[in-house]
Amino acid sequence: MKVLAKAYAEWLKQRERRALLEHAAFYVLLNATFVLLNLSTSPQKLWFQYPLLFWGLGLLMHFLSVFFITDYGVVGEKFVAFVGGRLSRDGFVRFHREKARRGVVAHAILYAVANAVLVALNLSLTPHKMWFVYPLLGWGVGLLFHLIYGYMLYDWEGLYATFAIKAEAKGG
Repeated sequence: MKVLAKAYAEWLKQRERRALLEHAAFYVLLNATFVLLNLSTSPQKLWFQYPLLFWGLGLLMHFLSVFFITDYGVVGEKFVAFVGGRLSRDGFVRFHREKARRGVVAHAILYAVANAVLVALNLSLTPHKMWFVYPLLGWGVGLLFHLIYGYMLYDWEGLYATFAIKAEAKGG
């Protein structure tokens, strides 16, 4: 059981670091688009710094979670307890579907709170220019992809296969 927990913890740490890089790339791409939109539509009133800041705080929290907060050993033990101490495809898929569901809910809450703040900032600082729609739509597309990716299109079998190969190589 300890070997399986350790193998899972190492595997998950690699996946979470890769996900952080994906989020960072999306952050750069979308916020560069916001900068260009802002500078081309209303350069006298800069608003791009608000989504840059709020999403940057989220990215910072993701970074801290991946590198400093998450105890991957504990997560590995929870995984082993969830699957009953044995590696099984069904247990693995159930565990990760639940993890994906929690991720979508957390992102939806963050989306709602951050965009409510952006709407309030927009209406109080620059009510003549409705720029809040850009981050609302941009983040909305990201949330939609997260929902689709996490629930409908994800290759659970492939994910299980990659983990199972690594776990078997480590003796789990």
